[in-house]
Parts: sequence; C-alpha cells; structure tokens
Amino acid sequence: SYTSQLERFLTDELMSLPDLRKEEFRAVVSVWIAKDGRLSRLRFRQNTGDADLDRRIERALESLPPMQDVPPESMPQPVVLRLQSRRTG
Repeated sequence: SYTSQLERFLTDELMSLPDLRKEEFRAVVSVWIAKDGRLSRLRFRQNTGDADLDRRIERALESLPPMQDVPPESMPQPVVLRLQSRRTG
C-alpha cells in the first residue's frame, strides 16, 4: 500500500542521516502529502519523549525530497505513520 511505502521511505531517509542514525526512537506522526509526493505538513501524535530529538526528526522530515510515487487521489489525509529507528550500532 502507499502508506506502507511512505512509512518505509521516511524511515529509510531518517536512518540515512548521520544525526539520527545512532538514535533510538519511536514516534507516531500524522503527515499530509502533496500531489507531487512531498510532505506538506507534519504533526506528532506521539512524540519520542525527547524534545530535541523531536525537533531534529521534524526538521529532517520537512527537508526530505518528494517520494517518487505520488499519493493516490482518493487517499484520505492525514496519514498516520509509526516511525521507529533501526539502530545499526
């Protein structure tokens, strides 16, 4: 589904950033996706418990390139996603 692809894309992009790669976090976010595939709005539904980490995640998500696949016209928004780190060591 598009939602699963979006969740995977955002997690992969976050984990590619040196600033976040070593962090351990879980968060639930509501996101709105523009017709061109970019994230147009973000709201934490459940934050990480660390205000600084929340700000870094929010800045990183807001600066991501658009997803290649555009959202389906009929997709309800916002989309609720679980973001979880994948620590590599």
